[in-house]
Amino acid sequence: MSLWAERFTEETDELVKDFTFSIDVDKKLYPHDIAGSIAHVKMLSKV
Repeated sequence: MSLWAERFTEETDELVKDFTFSIDVDKKLYPHDIAGSIAHVKMLSKV
């Protein structure tokens, strides 16, 4: 059950479920994504 399940009377659309499914994974990966972006910017600033 989602946090907002009791606030709405209609079922959550499958597209929304598919889109938000990876949020837990995203929370684990975002520090690495940011570190990679920072490294990329540093490299570009030297070119």
